Amino acid sequence: MNEELSREETRKIKRSEVRDTMKSLEELSRLPGRAMAAAINDNKVALTKILQEASVFCAMPTQESVTAFHKAERSLAMNHCKLDANGQPQVTQQRQYVFKDPAKFEKEYEELKTQHTEAVAILLAHAEKIKSYMEEAVDVKLTCIPFESVSEQISACGLEDLEMMLLKPVKLNVVSS
Repeated sequence: MNEELSREETRKIKRSEVRDTMKSLEELSRLPGRAMAAAINDNKVALTKILQEASVFCAMPTQESVTAFHKAERSLAMNHCKLDANGQPQVTQQRQYVFKDPAKFEKEYEELKTQHTEAVAILLAHAEKIKSYMEEAVDVKLTCIPFESVSEQISACGLEDLEMMLLKPVKLNVVSS
């Protein structure tokens, strides 16, 4: 890539923001402009590495107690969930089961958790570790471009998403509605 058009700079980004940033870059990659497209492509590669590291860190614990709890949890859920026309569990867009009687399920789920206190403690501790890990800001080398290389067709929201990739960051006062 031409040195005058771009250069690598180290930026800080929270791990929790990487996935949304990747989605934004995917959308922005459709806009015209070679320098911007090349920088976006380079940065998607750099951010993918952070996502892969996070995926490894966030992997579920594999202790027997946790595995047994998950098996019992799934069995309980399957006994209480509504089924679709094909006999498969109904799920929401957020990938949550739809229960026939949510209150009854919750009561039995609370009982199940009292029977698997070790697994629940492991999972809660793991969730806390993940929360802390995801909120950490990490250094990432991004290919940055001058403002002049940004596509004329970019929206205000797109420009805000692209801000961390600009050589001279432009502070935007975008009003959210």
